[in-house]
Amino acid sequence: MTIESGSAATQQLQRLEGFLAADPDNRHLLADVIELALSLGLVARAAAAADYAARVAAAGDVRLRTALGLTRLAQRRLAEAEAEFDDLLNLPAPPPEVVFLAAHAQFLQGRHEAALQRFALAPTAADADPQARLVKARCLHQLGRMEEALAEVEARLQQAPRDADALGLGAVLAYDLGQRARAGDWAAQALAQSPYNLAALVTAGTLSLERGELPLARQLLEQARLVRQDSGRVWLGLAILNLQELRLAEANAAIDYTVHLMPGHTGSWVARGWCRLLAGDHAGAEASFAQAVERDHNFAEGHGGLAVLHAIAGQRTAAQAALRRALGLDPACAAALYAQALLAGEVHDLRTLQRFALRMGRGLDLDSAAPPPGVSIH
Repeated sequence: MTIESGSAATQQLQRLEGFLAADPDNRHLLADVIELALSLGLVARAAAAADYAARVAAAGDVRLRTALGLTRLAQRRLAEAEAEFDDLLNLPAPPPEVVFLAAHAQFLQGRHEAALQRFALAPTAADADPQARLVKARCLHQLGRMEEALAEVEARLQQAPRDADALGLGAVLAYDLGQRARAGDWAAQALAQSPYNLAALVTAGTLSLERGELPLARQLLEQARLVRQDSGRVWLGLAILNLQELRLAEANAAIDYTVHLMPGHTGSWVARGWCRLLAGDHAGAEASFAQAVERDHNFAEGHGGLAVLHAIAGQRTAAQAALRRALGLDPACAAALYAQALLAGEVHDLRTLQRFALRMGRGLDLDSAAPPPGVSIH
């Protein structure tokens, strides 16, 4: 919307509010005011009309009640929004967009499975709004159903190849599926359309980190942090970046915030273990690796980290037990192979440990577990 058109729309909103003042029970005017105010981002003005609409809306007034629900979404009064849309779903043949909005309210509350069930009620709901497929894709992503999520993004990109939100989400999904070239291409396309696209910034920054392009990685990840302060993947990337640059205090502070945001993300606990180990905090490293193992007993690098720690401490029996578990899960487990070399006396100096820890940090996957509701890049 241009400045001129925005000014014209604001003037139109003022006129509608004047008409509404003279005819406050006019439900069509109420809907007009709410919809226009929301389109201009004027949530407080939409809310003033919505509060009155809640008192006069008829049970079957789909348009006005939908506008009311949208206002509650904009106010982050998510339970009220969901209740409004759910009530509309009890009407005969509710519009597909209402199904999508009910699903969207559940998604924003972190109820991803319930949101998908809403979409299943109306197969056309994913086409009801430009964002509907992306909400469905984000639900699938949070539930670990990556291929299905990517299919929804691809369907959206067939409709709108330049949709920056779809490109950014597609970049994350491609990265999580190991499709690095595609992830980089989509991230670049998204940033060309929208330089502050969070998903694209995180993906591009992570790929730069993996390639060892540390200044570029920092630029991208710091930009992502400015866009959203509570993205766990951003802070994990910054922790690994600081580890690579041997900024150990910054690395440990960043990884502590990461595990606060994503306590269920196993890879973050492993990264915390290496940050603690390089800082000389062996007790903190052991606690972090143990936490990773507790959260996912089949995550080889957690056992491998414990094997390294036990080997450094001269605890051969404990080191060999952790080593067997790690190699049993993944014969190529990097930490376990390093622990094996430590036990064989092939490496023993701090410099070698430091080089290995930095290599481990760069190789850690940022997608080893889905982040919890509310702290993902979405």
